[in-house]
Amino acid sequence: MKEFKGDKFPWKINKNAGQYLSIQSANGFPFEICKLGVDIPTTLANAKLIAAAPELLQACLAVLDGQTNKEIESAKRLAYVAINKALG
Repeated sequence: MKEFKGDKFPWKINKNAGQYLSIQSANGFPFEICKLGVDIPTTLANAKLIAAAPELLQACLAVLDGQTNKEIESAKRLAYVAINKALG
């Protein structure tokens, strides 16, 4: 299976004093992956999707690489977790 070479995940949403939202990686130091405008429902929904992107990719790759029923079921669980994170 191919591997994601970007910043380590999980990524999280950081609310910066209500001025803007940022997505931060789990590299052990505050590194902003992106900044989004004012904290409004649409912006928050976009931030949740961006923050879930690495897990969504991991789940998709796992589904495509699954050979056995057990592997496919495990991949589906990853997908459900990632989708729930994206939809919040």
